[in-house]
Amino acid sequence: MKIIKCDKCGKIKKKEKHPKEEEDKWVSGWIDAGSLSFHSFDLCEKCGKPLLKYFKKYLKIKNKEK
Repeated sequence: MKIIKCDKCGKIKKKEKHPKEEEDKWVSGWIDAGSLSFHSFDLCEKCGKPLLKYFKKYLKIKNKEK
């Protein structure tokens, strides 16, 4: 069993009994450059909000440039 912990605040992800009923709001990903993987991360819903807000803003700007 893999324990997932928020990299910023240390909150532990609770395993749901019925994962299909509730949508998972944790943000997981990795940063890489080509074949080199630099950093993987897991963020809880509270710590991941600023990152999601940034991505949405970035994608909105990119779509306007096209």
